[in-house]
Amino acid sequence: MSGHRTERWLWLVFLGLAFAAVAPVFRYPGLFPQSYDWRYFSSWIEVGRRSLLWFHQVPLWNPYGCGGEVLLANPQSMVASPLAFLPLAFGTALGLKLSLVVYYFCAFDGMYRLARSYQVSLPGALLASVLFGAGGWLALHISSGHANFASAALFPYLIVFYRLATQGKASWTIPLGAVAAWIVCDGGTSTPAMAAVLLASVAVIDAIALRSARPFLALFLGGLSAAAFSAFRLLPALQFAIDHPRRQFETDSTTIWQMLRDGYWWRGLQPVPGKRYWFHEYGWRLSYVTPPLIVWSLRVKRTRSLWIIAAVGAAIVAGDAIPYGPWWLLEQLPLFRDLRVPSRYAILFALAFPLLCAAAFDDLRARFATRSWARPVATAIVVLAALDGLAFDWYCFHDTFNTEMIVAGRDTPFHQVKGDWRLMMSDVMAGHGVIGCDEEAPLQRAARLDEGPGPQVKLDAASEAGAGTVREASWSPNRVDVEVALSKPATVLFNQNWNEHWKSTRGEIVKWGEKWPADRDGGRLAVAAPAGRYTLSVYYRPGTFVVGAFISGVALPVLLGLFAILRRKDRAIT
Repeated sequence: MSGHRTERWLWLVFLGLAFAAVAPVFRYPGLFPQSYDWRYFSSWIEVGRRSLLWFHQVPLWNPYGCGGEVLLANPQSMVASPLAFLPLAFGTALGLKLSLVVYYFCAFDGMYRLARSYQVSLPGALLASVLFGAGGWLALHISSGHANFASAALFPYLIVFYRLATQGKASWTIPLGAVAAWIVCDGGTSTPAMAAVLLASVAVIDAIALRSARPFLALFLGGLSAAAFSAFRLLPALQFAIDHPRRQFETDSTTIWQMLRDGYWWRGLQPVPGKRYWFHEYGWRLSYVTPPLIVWSLRVKRTRSLWIIAAVGAAIVAGDAIPYGPWWLLEQLPLFRDLRVPSRYAILFALAFPLLCAAAFDDLRARFATRSWARPVATAIVVLAALDGLAFDWYCFHDTFNTEMIVAGRDTPFHQVKGDWRLMMSDVMAGHGVIGCDEEAPLQRAARLDEGPGPQVKLDAASEAGAGTVREASWSPNRVDVEVALSKPATVLFNQNWNEHWKSTRGEIVKWGEKWPADRDGGRLAVAAPAGRYTLSVYYRPGTFVVGAFISGVALPVLLGLFAILRRKDRAIT
């Protein structure tokens, strides 16, 4: 019973630390973030919220972005996140902030459990917990606007469940898959790739040590579970990535000295002299109490596998500094080849070094256990590490959410405005579609759409003379209903981009008008409509979503039931 009481007490501690880490964002609960990346993610989360709350639709299509673009299938989108209910319940501004608390709780709790799985003592595990949870990698990326990088807070859980699965407890491959699915559903191209590299590195180390393929079996089963849980999101995103590849040719290089410096440099969202990117792409800051512990960990034999993880991270972060090295190899793989910014893999440092410090901390405590000053010094180290980390978190988050926005209501008429990336968030929040935007993978199709208030459905100029009339009967993100009265066939135009997965209940979906020269799929959404008086509906529903939703809907109860059965068998054996 005392163990359960300790766990409950620690949950309260981790929850308190999570609130403390992001405390500055709650200074003004209703304000929105100001940085570009945060504006991007906040806008699309608000669009997903409207789809669900106002129109009771799955957020498949985003009419507000770039003249109309995919939403669920957009690899950057977070609308499929398990935490999407928080913006839904509390509004986008406050819901995002509460989501950060959940991620930070997972970071503190997950690293504590991971350290315990490595047989680290409770004080040592607490040290590892605060070093990772309050570490600079999470704070720098999240505060700068890399919203879906918050799922890296779940990485310790991945390793915990993987380790349990390789210890003869196959049931834990299902939670492993569930956490991996969460990371996939949170979106982004970097975090799933980093999670895959992390798990693959750990599995290779274990397979060599055990002389067994069991680690790879655990990853395979976990991967199947992840694919099944996330199929509703994964299949549309993969189809989009295949149909509309984003080719990236950016790269970078970092020296060992720069990696070490970036682990202790007190900097925020600002340029780095002589580097391509700003500091949030390089920093992974640890508390200043850690250097002696990291050095001492070299004496602790059980930390060797963790040093290998850190070495793998260093080799990838080096980027082009190592010709034909790990970064080059990753770029040859499918889905990995379009990644950029190798320094993001400093997450492997952020994971390995807290565990190394915890192992060294335990070794030193054991050596000096009989000294009267040992316990106060050990307590002071944990407290100082927590205060140091939280101070850096506050430095990063102190001015992140400080922008007031006018948020549209349900009855705000939709229309397109020209806009640009600087005004994108305010226009979307006001209920307008933004034709001009700054996507990394440009998704706008039509070279020209109608701006300003006015009909969002009309006949093309060539069809207008004597063809009849069209009137928008109802509008929603995934579906537009139109009352048609035509004396002859005509082209009905919708004021948003065409996409290959739009369908029509009458006539044929076509691309109309000018398109961007570089966009082979360009054009405006239109329907070649037959003569007659009827109601025509266009709707967006990719087949991959339908298939994926079926797979996920079946997999969820089946895998949860299987987990319960296997856990009972595990308990019976033990």
